[in-house]
Parts: sequence; structure tokens; C-alpha cells
Amino acid sequence: MVPWWRIDLAGALFAAVTLAVVAGLTATVVYGPWRRGALGPLGTVAGIIATIVGVDVLTGARLQLNGVVGYSALEGGRYAGVGTVGLGLLLAGILLVAGWLAQRFRRRWRPVVISIVGGVGVVLVGSPYRGANAGGAVALTAGVCLAAAMCTGGFLTFARLAWAVLTGLAVTAGFALLDVVRPPGERGSLGRFLAEAQDGTGVAAIHRTGAANVVNSADSPLTLVVLGSGLLLMFVLLRPWGGLKRVFGLYPAVRAGLIGTAVAGLIAGALDGAGFMVAGAAAATAVPLACLAALRVLDHADDRTPGNGGAPVDDAAAAIVADLTSDLPPSPRRPDPAPAMAASPPAATTGDVLA
Repeated sequence: MVPWWRIDLAGALFAAVTLAVVAGLTATVVYGPWRRGALGPLGTVAGIIATIVGVDVLTGARLQLNGVVGYSALEGGRYAGVGTVGLGLLLAGILLVAGWLAQRFRRRWRPVVISIVGGVGVVLVGSPYRGANAGGAVALTAGVCLAAAMCTGGFLTFARLAWAVLTGLAVTAGFALLDVVRPPGERGSLGRFLAEAQDGTGVAAIHRTGAANVVNSADSPLTLVVLGSGLLLMFVLLRPWGGLKRVFGLYPAVRAGLIGTAVAGLIAGALDGAGFMVAGAAAATAVPLACLAALRVLDHADDRTPGNGGAPVDDAAAAIVADLTSDLPPSPRRPDPAPAMAASPPAATTGDVLA
């Protein structure tokens, strides 16, 4: 963005540009019209991340080359397309913004919204002329299929899982064929594996990928991010008082996006030989946003400020909003009970009639 390395005070200019960009993006999130909703900051931050990384990939990935969170020109496995950390950011941004957008539609349209947004991301990541990462495209496809199957709420049934698996296999086969027809020096991990499988050396490719996963998992600090995120989810956010279960209950599409992010990050790291690096980058993006959403939902639940009509603003309001975004009509309001009628006089007895 700014050639800070061309001046004498390169460090000062780099720090100033970084602080200015962070301040501008923070002001956009905090003071934008979307700040009032419980999921507003989550969707805004995810959209910003997906847009920045996506535009960078479309324009040649210049921000990633020799970048702070990109890949190095002196030591690295790839020098074009989307890198390991950038892939994790892009996976999390696309799936979270897809879930956030889908939550604003009726229930029957939510899988369509997630499929459209996720499909754009799959093409961007897997295109040989853009992201050039077939393994990342396969992983994102798995995450999108799983999110589309779970975004309407309820449990992951066998029918939903079957459709998700079939779609993922079809997309995987397509990207595998595109990758294997490329020149040998430009193939990704998936294309190299298929080519070596044809030559009878596929076992060696699996061994190399597994060894790379072990080495990167042991050496990368992002592995600690994955472990810390798992502990935070298990012992804090998913506890009855953590707030994340409330978010999952009120916003099933966001739950689907978070689960799809976890699955896509783990699969992408395994296919690319990166260990937990992709999942760590995705967790560094998704877990803070999940914490923020949980805190905002709990804050709305504790708010007892009378609103219009004197009704308390709590989870009931959020439940009504979630009900209005589903295919089911809102529950009719029960009529107020009629006032009790005056007791009728006792019926005349036979003795009274004879008298």
C-alpha cells in the first residue's frame, strides 16, 4: 500500500501507516450503523477481512509477499497466490460473513446465501490464476457445504451430511483435474499427489505431507493459538454462563459459519502440509469475534431498560427477531383473559319451589 522501505525512517512510517489503518477500520466498526445489533461487529470485521485478503489475491497478492503475515521471498514454499496465514484469514472471513448474511434471510434461503458467498470464495482460492491453492479450495468447499447443511438450525442429519459430502466430492474432483493438468512446477499439493499416484509414487507424497504437518505443528506458534482457542471454548465460552450457546441458539447460521471455519482450517492445513497454521490463523480471527458476539448477547440479556411500550429488552426481543427471519409465522399473541364474570345465584331448590 505504502512503500515505507524507500525512506530513511522506514520503521516510523511503517508504524504510522499501521496505526492509521487500524484506527480507521476500528472507527468503521465502532461508529457504523451496524453497531447496535448483537452481530453487527462480527459481520463487519469478517467482511473487512474477507474483502482485504480477497482484493489482494485478485490484484496479485502483493500485500502478502514479504508481508508481516504473508510469505517470505527468502524462505518459503510458495511465492504467489494465497499464503498459509492469508488462507486462514480468508476462510474465516468468508464463512463468518456468509453466516452473518444468511441469518438476515428466511430459513429456506440461508443455504443459498451461504452457497453463493462460499462459492465465490472457493473460485477465488482455487483458481490457478488467483489464489492457486487447490487444497485450500477443497477445504473451503467442505466448510461451506457443512455450513449450508447446518444453517437452518437443528441437528446435522444423515441427509444433510450426505448432500454436503457429495457436493464436496464433486468440487474436489473438479479442482483436482484443474490442478493436475497444470505444468509440474506450478501444481499444488493435490495436483502433485495425483500425478505421483499415476506414477506409482503416491505413498511418498503422503509421507512428505505427513512429515511436513508434524514439523509445522511442532514449530509454529499458531499451534498454541489453536490449543488456547480450544481451551477457551471448552472451559469458558461453551459453559452455561459463557454466552456462546445462547448465540448458537438464537443465530444458527452464525453457528454454522463458526463450525465450518474450524473444519475448513483443519482440512486446509492437513492438505497443504501446514499442520495447524491455517487453523491457527482462522482461530485468531474467529474466536475473538465469537467472544464479542457472546458478550453482546449476554449484555442484551442483562439489559432491563424499558423500551417502547415498557417491555424489557432481553433475549425475548432477540428471539422475536430470529422468529421473524424463519419460515414459520410468528407465534400469535395470546389474548388477554376475559374478566371473571360475577357468580350466578344458586339454583332454587325443590323446597323453595314448594314453599
